[in-house]
Amino acid sequence: MSNASVEERTRRLFSQIVRATRGGREALEATSSFEAAARNYDADQLIERLKRLPDRLPALDMADPQSTKDAAEAVSRFVKGGIEKVRRGDLGSVSEAELASLEAVVCADGSRPTLLLRDGQVPLDHPMIGDWHDVIGPLQEQIVTAASAVCRVQPAGGSSEVYFGTGFLVDRDEALVLTNQHVLGAVLARSSTKWERVGPDYRIYEGVFAEFGGEADRPESKLFKVVQARPTPAEGLDVSLLKLEAVPTSPDLPPALTLDMSSEKADGSLISLCAIGFPGPPGATFGLHSGVDFGWVHNQLFGGRYGLKRLAPGKVHRPISTVSNELKKWVFGHDLTTLRGSSGSPMIAWLDGGRAFGIHFSGVTAESNFAHSAFAARDVLQAFLEPGIQ
Repeated sequence: MSNASVEERTRRLFSQIVRATRGGREALEATSSFEAAARNYDADQLIERLKRLPDRLPALDMADPQSTKDAAEAVSRFVKGGIEKVRRGDLGSVSEAELASLEAVVCADGSRPTLLLRDGQVPLDHPMIGDWHDVIGPLQEQIVTAASAVCRVQPAGGSSEVYFGTGFLVDRDEALVLTNQHVLGAVLARSSTKWERVGPDYRIYEGVFAEFGGEADRPESKLFKVVQARPTPAEGLDVSLLKLEAVPTSPDLPPALTLDMSSEKADGSLISLCAIGFPGPPGATFGLHSGVDFGWVHNQLFGGRYGLKRLAPGKVHRPISTVSNELKKWVFGHDLTTLRGSSGSPMIAWLDGGRAFGIHFSGVTAESNFAHSAFAARDVLQAFLEPGIQ
């Protein structure tokens, strides 16, 4: 990786960490200088918060308390060296292990957390919530409604460990769920899925379900059968549509989450946004650096609790007009904490009516995550959604 790339990643990650604390945010705003805020940042307070984290996390968020403690100590060991280099202005010399530690802190210290939902709500006393507490508190009712429309797309007998991705209900009357094309690809590739092509659509006879429950330690299932699917209508647009049907144990469908195509909200004008989905394990994307498996570290900071319904707050950091390439004309970048399994998550303008304005589809660790803007793709999406699936 080039020095310029290391500097860019370090600057972005450290800025997020600084802004996660009220004092750090005020320092950045007062000086308008990254360098001045970095020199004055108190790394010792951060290290102390990390060390206390395992004692403050709810039991539901930890698979093994000792492993969580070991992970926090590993992050503390490397992040201190990284921050000292940032304070000296030596961003280009930050090591991969130090970068990986900064990335872990972004998830753990209230900058870009990913929070397990309980009855559709975010626990406001969660130690990773940071200053998002003041945003989330007044929005709890809205979050409950939005979360109820988000489902885990999974095979027959699926679970938090065996599933394809995330989707969300966009039409309650027609029982239609929007997800990614690559999620549909995984559905069709699974041997247990029985399907045939009928015109532009796929008729699915067995093997695929949508679970609208999926919260931590909530055994109640809200399962519906997927009976039909429509693939993406355009190259480069990673969307597909699923039609649901009730099974004997299905509850009523929740209210749909409106897909807002009325104006562009991925232009950087939103103060913040959130996504709700089912992030899965990171695999090998975090890598082994200086003898530390940062995939394992990340797993412990997630408490080993993957495939469960979570809310992740953040911001648009690459507006729709800045992601070039003809096949990316509908794409914007965001900095929410998402992982594989989050594919198909709605991007929600929670401070602007609580409607979905995009759909997450991919990401590159420590670089950017990407989503499609509903407004930018409105002509294609409107034609795609209006006929439904017959």
